[in-house]
Amino acid sequence: MEHKRLGRREVKTIFAGEFYVTTSSDVIISTLLGSCVAVCLSDDFNSVYGMNHFMLPTRVRESNNVYSGKYGEDAMELLITEMEKRGARINYMTAKVFGGGQVAGTTHSNVARANIRLAIQFLKKKGIPIIARDVGGKHGRQIYFWPRKNVFSRKIKMTEIKDVSVNE
Repeated sequence: MEHKRLGRREVKTIFAGEFYVTTSSDVIISTLLGSCVAVCLSDDFNSVYGMNHFMLPTRVRESNNVYSGKYGEDAMELLITEMEKRGARINYMTAKVFGGGQVAGTTHSNVARANIRLAIQFLKKKGIPIIARDVGGKHGRQIYFWPRKNVFSRKIKMTEIKDVSVNE
């Protein structure tokens, strides 16, 4: 995770396999996506917010049952659990889903679709409504999540996508 400042706001940049949870509206959470997916969860009633960034939808569970944020199922459980520890309640949560770009020159198109499908199905199963989404396409995305405000998704040009693929 990377920490920067933008005026009085702190910017927390998460990378593949990471998540961040906050109760502060002065924090911006950001990430850079190619075929990966990021889910932003908000519980406005309890002022708890979080975002994850996962690479693959599922994995075969290892014998030690250790969760990894690189996998969608695990990333979603980790994010929700941490938000609940901070006072969030799942019945107050809403979601915004981003990413899953079919980045040209990569073999991630099936992975991208599977990541999108996993996020949507997981949220539906948990009863968390998706209030916004920007998924698919043939481009990457830079995501900025301002708790209590909005999420900004900037499409990344094809020339910038190589850097995203390397980071993922």
